[in-house]
Amino acid sequence: MGANMRVPGKSGITFDHILSRLQGELQKSRETGAELHSLTGAMNEIHDTLGGNLVSTASSIPTLHTS
Repeated sequence: MGANMRVPGKSGITFDHILSRLQGELQKSRETGAELHSLTGAMNEIHDTLGGNLVSTASSIPTLHTS
């Protein structure tokens, strides 16, 4: 029997079909992971900005001296 031949009494799902579905799900999972990684970077940048962690710009602001 070939790889895609059905065995009497078994379901119509073949190993190739299962493998193909798993590969598709793995690809979607990888894409989702990449999107989440990108989103995490953006959220961290927003957090740093709103949290006042802009050390490089804060050091360039001159201090005012009053007499």
